[in-house]
Amino acid sequence: MESNLIRQPHVRSPYIDMESTGTGKLKIHNQLSGRAFEVGEGIGKILRFYDAPRSFDEVAEQFPLYGNKLGVVCQYLTDQRLIFPADDPAELVTDRVAVAPRLFDAQPLTESDVTTPVAVCLGVPFGKGNGKSMGSAEFPQTIRAYTQRYGLATNRLAQSLSCGAVGNADVTDRLKKLFKADRFRDGGNLFVSALESPAFIYEKLYAVARKLLRQGHVPVTIGGDHSISYPLIRAAAETYPNLHVLHFDAHTDTYSSRYDALPHAGRIHHYGNFMSYCLALPTVAKVYQFGIRGLTNACEQDTAKRQIIWADEARTVTLDLPNDVPYYVTFDIDVLDPSVAPGTASPVANGLTYAETTALFERLLPGKRIIGLDLVEMNPDFDRTELTTEVAVSILLQLLSYIPLMSCSKPDSV
Repeated sequence: MESNLIRQPHVRSPYIDMESTGTGKLKIHNQLSGRAFEVGEGIGKILRFYDAPRSFDEVAEQFPLYGNKLGVVCQYLTDQRLIFPADDPAELVTDRVAVAPRLFDAQPLTESDVTTPVAVCLGVPFGKGNGKSMGSAEFPQTIRAYTQRYGLATNRLAQSLSCGAVGNADVTDRLKKLFKADRFRDGGNLFVSALESPAFIYEKLYAVARKLLRQGHVPVTIGGDHSISYPLIRAAAETYPNLHVLHFDAHTDTYSSRYDALPHAGRIHHYGNFMSYCLALPTVAKVYQFGIRGLTNACEQDTAKRQIIWADEARTVTLDLPNDVPYYVTFDIDVLDPSVAPGTASPVANGLTYAETTALFERLLPGKRIIGLDLVEMNPDFDRTELTTEVAVSILLQLLSYIPLMSCSKPDSV
């Protein structure tokens, strides 16, 4: 169906390649979606005409033979994101890029998935929010390559995942059900350009996450540094008011400096203060921080909206968390002890072991409505033996097992 929006000036996407097949057809490849199309030479001429912003009337005047069918053609080009509104370039760049290999060899997210909620992996190759090292930007590709190299594919995991591999029979059963039900997708990476400002990238991530959440999907985001969690939690809190955040980290990420206090126009959050921004969101009801430790946190205190569970407490704590509220989980790999996960830019001694962490999950997460999660701060530059990558994959599988996809529905705010 033709939309009135197609009447607005549109321009051709700069992210498409066109190649003649020699048979009167034109092959078009969309670099953002990874999709390829074959169209007739006539449609190719229309697409070439959109090399500059063109109104529908200009296109109609240039191609009069199409008559009433021109609107259908232009709508098709818009739906395939081959042209986009000239006065709204963000409509193009607020998108995802197809990747290969895909995490757990999962199927890519497609438009047909809008009818059934799924867990959607979203890679965010961004590390500029971390002042120590930007190496975490490489982790989305690293973790996907690891799962491919070791044959960790959804179809195999659904049939033959061993309890001994994840260490818990309940987790194993839940994962098998998730993968057998075909409820996991790889949504590719957030499109990130070196020419874009961090503020613009955060806004793109917010828009992509909000769209997934409003469709009822559960974003499973792979960072990247911890600054990416603010736009994700902002989107989650907007979609699911009364949001509760479970934050696993060695640091509170509520730190401030004299520079942070300067009222300059370009001020944005970063990996060390993103949680302060989250706490300021009116629809974030409560934040629980697990695994906090170290002298940088010596003066940190609980507030009405935030509860700190120190690392020593987290090893045995049992909290009576409400079951009837939405939860977002953000997991910084440095909550683990450096002997377990050395591949991070900000390691802190006396962290949790893998067994202590999974036991904490089992005390906290069953029965909770997890509407989104992220896994951040894995840095391949410091992970020479791949120990951190292996642990990160295991943590991700653990967290996936607690997502209640079988009972998911679209949020009430939609």
